[in-house]
Amino acid sequence: GTNPIFNQLTDWFVCDDIANDGSELFDLNVKIDEVSEGTTEALDVTFYTTLSDAENGTNVLPIQYANTVNPQTIFVVIDNGTICNSITSFELNVIQVPEVNLSVPIIMCDDNYDGIVEFDITQSEFEILDVRQDNITVTYFETMDDLEADINAIQNPSDYNNISNPQTVFIKVNNTISNCYAAVP
Repeated sequence: GTNPIFNQLTDWFVCDDIANDGSELFDLNVKIDEVSEGTTEALDVTFYTTLSDAENGTNVLPIQYANTVNPQTIFVVIDNGTICNSITSFELNVIQVPEVNLSVPIIMCDDNYDGIVEFDITQSEFEILDVRQDNITVTYFETMDDLEADINAIQNPSDYNNISNPQTVFIKVNNTISNCYAAVP
């Protein structure tokens, strides 16, 4: 038998969620696709947290796997059905998002009773970012979908007229180095 032909795996970087707990759920099917892309032989790919487990075929990881340490090395056994198999590895990395607090609602008086008031929504930045952080940009959006797609940002957040009453505005606090962000309603 010959060792299976496979693609060397790249390390995997994801942004943490707002919990910043250093653990995320990884769909290891992504790595099965990466390892077997362009190969003609059928590969059986399994994942392990130790080299010993990989060599002995014990404690196979589930395909939906949440890392237990950060970063975490994952060992991969690639089997092509012959007596030969290959072992490789890659690293899971969960990158912190900016540290944020939840915002307190901004309440203003409606002098002419039309439900529309001019807000300075940038004043919420002081509560959200109580810790000085470098390499941070803050942008404002009317919907979570716009925030995630990074489209239709509110152009003048210090002089903003609400479009409903009450209204939730979504604040994107982005780290410009890692490009990981926290979203705060």
